[in-house]
Amino acid sequence: MNWEVQTMPSKASFCNGTEFRKCLSRWWPLWVIYGVILFIMLPGVLLNARTTTPYVSTGQIGYLSNVILSETQTLLPLTAFCAGLLAAAAMFGYLYTPRGAGLAASLPIRRGCMFRTHLLAGLAMLLSAEVVVFGLAVLIEAVRFTLVIEPLLTWLGILALETVVFYGIAVLCAMFTGHVVMLPCLYLLVNFIAVGFQVLIESVLYMFVYGMSGMMDLPVDWLSPLVLFMRRTSVGHADLVRPISGTEAEVAIANFSGWIYPLVWAVFALLLLVCAGQLYRRRMESAGDTIAIPVLKPVLKYIVALFAGLALPVGVYGMLLNVPAYRAHLAPFLLLTVLGAALGFVISEMVIRKSLRIPRTVWRGCAVTAAVCCLVVIGAKCDLTGYARRIPDAAQVKSARIICNGYNSTFSEAQNIQAVEDIHRAVVSEREKITDDTSITSLQLTYKLSNGKVLMREYTLPDTSARLAQIEQVLNCDEARATRNTPALPVTLEHLTYANIGYEAESGDYLYVELTAEQALDLYENAIVPDCADGTMGRAWLTDSGTRQSTAYAVTISYQLSQYDPATGETTYADVDYTPLTDSTRTLAWLRAHGIEPLLEGHSIKYGGDADTQPAINTYETADSSSGR
Repeated sequence: MNWEVQTMPSKASFCNGTEFRKCLSRWWPLWVIYGVILFIMLPGVLLNARTTTPYVSTGQIGYLSNVILSETQTLLPLTAFCAGLLAAAAMFGYLYTPRGAGLAASLPIRRGCMFRTHLLAGLAMLLSAEVVVFGLAVLIEAVRFTLVIEPLLTWLGILALETVVFYGIAVLCAMFTGHVVMLPCLYLLVNFIAVGFQVLIESVLYMFVYGMSGMMDLPVDWLSPLVLFMRRTSVGHADLVRPISGTEAEVAIANFSGWIYPLVWAVFALLLLVCAGQLYRRRMESAGDTIAIPVLKPVLKYIVALFAGLALPVGVYGMLLNVPAYRAHLAPFLLLTVLGAALGFVISEMVIRKSLRIPRTVWRGCAVTAAVCCLVVIGAKCDLTGYARRIPDAAQVKSARIICNGYNSTFSEAQNIQAVEDIHRAVVSEREKITDDTSITSLQLTYKLSNGKVLMREYTLPDTSARLAQIEQVLNCDEARATRNTPALPVTLEHLTYANIGYEAESGDYLYVELTAEQALDLYENAIVPDCADGTMGRAWLTDSGTRQSTAYAVTISYQLSQYDPATGETTYADVDYTPLTDSTRTLAWLRAHGIEPLLEGHSIKYGGDADTQPAINTYETADSSSGR
């Protein structure tokens, strides 16, 4: 007699349908809320479109593209960032209570299957809401406008990729902790810790390293997807402003650039989900723990302590005390660094243990993190990298640029590049001190090297500095005047979009006169260009304001230029301003011939001259209302 009992072989399923439907039925309010938010962002905007004046263009394709894609750079990443966190917390919230984790473990479902079921439920909820909203947008656009499907597909594709990215990161963070409060903390930490450390280290360098030019363009934002998407993706608005001649219509085209960033991160997020699945199998027994993976506990403590060690002094000096660059004192800065590192390590230890009682050995971690932070600060103070002392060899420099008190000039001639480097060496060697009551002049030096690299330095000099006369001399050389007086685009009827003259009348009123295209070209070609060639316009003043007030007129001639490139969809803009001097004979003659009697700056109220009239009133005139036009 055969007593063998035949059993049906079990089948390992990829996803449990019952549990999947249970997740969707339980968290349907999240789907509705997310859908409503997306509806407001896209279909709601399309419903409201055309009820107000289009802000960019009257061309329908360009207008709809701008409406649809205008939010892909900022709003979509932020929306996906928040939605990913909420969906992960909803789908895996049962892991954060012993009862919920125990119940899930007791179900006749393999852990891998349980993980995939909840993972797919959350992802399906988010993506389905996006598809539904996309369909509504297509319907609204088809009914109210001619269907322009490309920007809608771009909107859906970008949002879907970013949803996968942030949902994948949030699910991985959900596996790191067994406490629901720690999930958003870890999520923010993972997303921003790299960029946060970059900002803190650059802030320390800016406070101690002489000539530090501010933020460095390092690829650290690759480690922070939200910052990466908002910073390196873009929506190109190619706007061609209607020329003042009225010969061409205004157009606008919008296109999204930067697909590679969400694509790469989406692939990486899928790998993170595989890692999360492996962690899920081993962390069901960690419900309630702040950190579910033991090996991550010391890592988290040291990261938080290092961050706090730099954040506390930077926050106190940079935000509370608002101490300018190069004027932070080393001793109190180091004291705040040690205090911040110790507080960060102790607080993280308390959070991990969920207790105010900490072991006596915690001082070792405090000492290590404080020492590392102090080394960073001391290294910046001592300029161990030689950043402040580095001046490129003139033979390796293709061009040099000086920006000083608003004057911007670029030099490519060898003697002028050498003159810029002489100024640089003098500024570095003297390193003049600045006190709270010192009036300052800003100086920025930029070198383009033959190897393609760019070297930039920024300084603040006292107004009494002997370097200002040297800088002024370089800014007034022929090459400098030519670069300041020559716009990036030629002044032609095709490029000219706007031109006006602002001047102060004898009554004290400041008047603006808009020029027609013919007047603007006549003034530029027959007066401004010859005067610039004679060297009588474009002078820079840094030292002797009295000479300026007796030489320069209180007149600003402004030109705005633009050029649209249909091949690339980009628009190039260029602006240039001119101030006539006493020897700008042609320009002064043109102004007087058209009814404009300019005042010297010494007689002007706006420019600080003495006058017995009342404070100036701004008045706008068109070309037709001005005399002699």
